[in-house]
Amino acid sequence: MKQILIAVALLGCATKKHDEPAPMPVVTVDLAATFQACWTAWSDGKMTLLAACYANSAVSESPGAGFPPATQVSAILDAVKGLRAAFPDLEGEPQLVLVNASKVAAVVRLSGTHVDKKQPIGLVGGVLDNFDANGKITHESDYFDSLTIQGQLDPQPSHLVRAWNATTSLVKQTIVAKHDAAEQANVALVKQMTEAFDKHDLASFGSFIADDGTWSDASERSDWTKAQLLLDRAIGIKGFPDAAIRILDTWGAGDFVVEVGELTGTHDGPIEGIPAPTHKKINVPFFAIHQVLAGKVAHTWAFQQASAFVTQLGLK
Repeated sequence: MKQILIAVALLGCATKKHDEPAPMPVVTVDLAATFQACWTAWSDGKMTLLAACYANSAVSESPGAGFPPATQVSAILDAVKGLRAAFPDLEGEPQLVLVNASKVAAVVRLSGTHVDKKQPIGLVGGVLDNFDANGKITHESDYFDSLTIQGQLDPQPSHLVRAWNATTSLVKQTIVAKHDAAEQANVALVKQMTEAFDKHDLASFGSFIADDGTWSDASERSDWTKAQLLLDRAIGIKGFPDAAIRILDTWGAGDFVVEVGELTGTHDGPIEGIPAPTHKKINVPFFAIHQVLAGKVAHTWAFQQASAFVTQLGLK
C-alpha cells in the first residue's frame, strides 16, 4: 500500500526541540546480559524469571498499536501468556543490542507458528528498555509491525509484506556506549541529517547518506536503496506539506545512533491510492537506528506500527 510506503519514507526525518531528559540512574549490572537473559526467559515461557526482569511499577507499551499500555507486572505477563497461547513456539532472538547508561535499544527477531492457522511468522522489531539502578525494566516500548504479522498469516494481494523467512541485514552484536568523541560526532551527523529534512532540503538530506546506503523497515517487503528512499520521501512531502518529526531521544553507541520520535503531518496533498486529501492529521510513534560508517549513514533500521498511519487517516 502506497500510503504505508510514504509513512516509512518520512520516519526519522525531521526534528523538533524537546525538553532535556531527567538524569539517568547509575546502573551497576550488565544490562546487555540482563536484556539477553530476559528475552531467553520470554522465549522459554518462564514467567517467574520474566517477572523478575521488571520493576514493580514497570510500564510496557507498543506505541501506535492502538491499545493501552500494561502498567503492572501481572498485566505484562498476561500479555506474554496471550501471545504464547496463539504462538506456542514463539521465540524472540536479539540481533543488535545497544547499551547507553540505563537505556537499551535492540533489534529483536520474532518467529513462531500460529496454533490454529499453522502458518509461520518471522519479522524483526525494535525494543526500547529503560532500567532502574538495580537493573529492572521500568519502561518498555516494543515496535513489532502488526500488519506484517497479519500479512504473513493471511496474505493479501493488496498488501504484500516481507516474507516470514526473509534474511536480515544485521550482524548480531552487542555494543556498549563509550561516550567518546566518535559517538558524539555520529550523533551530531544524524542530527544534521534530520535538520536537513526538517527544511525539506532533500539534496542536503541525501548528502549525509552513503551512495550504497540502505533503509530497512519491517513493514516493507524489502530494503530500500538511497534513490528509492529519496524518491518516496519527495512523494511524502507532497502528500504531507507540513511533515515533521518530534524527536524524543537521541543517543549513540559505537557506530550506531538511536532516534526515538513521533511523525506528525497533515494529509493536504496527493497520495497515490487515495482519491483526495483527507486533511487529517497523523501522529505516528517511531524508533530508528542509524549506522554511521566513514562519515555517512550507511544503514538505517526503522520501526513503527504501519496500522497507526492508515487508521489515523481513516483508511481502515
